[in-house]
Formats: sequence, structure tokens, C-alpha cells
Amino acid sequence: MLSTLCKALGLADGIEELTAPHRGDWLGIPLRFTAGEPIACLPALDSGEDRRLTAAGIKLRTAYQALRLS
Repeated sequence: MLSTLCKALGLADGIEELTAPHRGDWLGIPLRFTAGEPIACLPALDSGEDRRLTAAGIKLRTAYQALRLS
């Protein structure tokens, strides 16, 4: 955690994987910090993974849109 804080404050550069618990799993994303600025370092996806990610995004947007309308 201290390492991530140093990078976020611009005291050091490097990559950190930020994670959060979700339904018994840990989901994360690697971020590259340069001078305190984070850039997501997403892994390359094969075509099946890309389709599933796109479908998940559509599902999330649809769910959020339904919440806004209710």
C-alpha cells in the first residue's frame, strides 16, 4: 500500500495492481504510474475474451440505464 501511495503522489514511477474484493474473488487492474499519473495497462485479449468483455459492458450499461429510469 505504501508503494502505491508513493507512486500516486508522484514520488516514484512503476506499475501497481489495484484490486478490490467482489463476490469472493479479487478483481484488479494493473496501473502504470508516471509522475503520479496512472495509465491502465490492460492485457491483450483473444477474440473470445474480447467478445465476453464487450457483452459484459453492454450488460452493465443496460443495468445502469434501467436504474436511472426507475
